[in-house]
Amino acid sequence: MHVQRCSNASQKYLVYTNPVVWPSLALNDAEELGALRAALALGRMLGRVVILPRFHCSSVSPAVGDVGGGRQLARRRRRVATAAPPPPPSRECPLNSLLNVTAFDAQFHGAYRESSFLRHPLVPSVVRDDLSPPQDVHRPLRNGTGAAAALLPAKAARLRVDEALRLFGSSPSGVLVFRSLYRVQPRFDGVAEQRAFDSRVLEAFRRGTYRQM
Repeated sequence: MHVQRCSNASQKYLVYTNPVVWPSLALNDAEELGALRAALALGRMLGRVVILPRFHCSSVSPAVGDVGGGRQLARRRRRVATAAPPPPPSRECPLNSLLNVTAFDAQFHGAYRESSFLRHPLVPSVVRDDLSPPQDVHRPLRNGTGAAAALLPAKAARLRVDEALRLFGSSPSGVLVFRSLYRVQPRFDGVAEQRAFDSRVLEAFRRGTYRQM
């Protein structure tokens, strides 16, 4: 990790968690990538760098891959059609277990830090210890039981730039902490800016094939 990225005491950050273990990999990916998209948008709106959370994945590779073509892809799809459903997420993992980091970094380099960032010895204590109280975008509602029990919103929350600044822009904390960002949909004011951000996300959110056992 670059020394300057760690030692900058004036940079402010945003951190959130993924507290739910979703019952299927497909739902897990949709919810966690939606939360990541929200974090990146909020980071841009608030002038904060996003510290990535831990994600959830399975030790089994995704049934349908993004790579391979022609006969190889056709054979894979036939196997998937007759295979048992993939198991639910079973462990925590870094971003590269969900996305291709090269594609992600090409769009959001400098806008994020790894999940272990605050534990890095070069991060100054004035940053590491300056955490805000946990924030909620939604009105907290408890939904689900067992492993999936967590604060979940009843519906998606759209958040304009002025609302984000009103709610969170005045926080003096070096690290703005969110409990989660599930189903949060920040929206930029300008159509061109929103389209540009959507295009960056589309390019960045490409499935990865890396598996760390």
